[in-house]
Amino acid sequence: MKPPALFPASESSYDKAWASWEYLGLYDRIVWGKLDGYQKEVWMVLDETRNTGGELGKWLTG
Repeated sequence: MKPPALFPASESSYDKAWASWEYLGLYDRIVWGKLDGYQKEVWMVLDETRNTGGELGKWLTG
């Protein structure tokens, strides 16, 4: 079973106040952005602790 990921919603794309909430910062989050190996921006699952990410579609099916 894979670990959970959060899809935070915010009025600002740069608002990270939610991450300071102790339990929310423990999980990967779903974001839109540039991912190495892809020409266009994609939805991805981001692990900010390790500074790594993976395509959301692959994460969902993997």
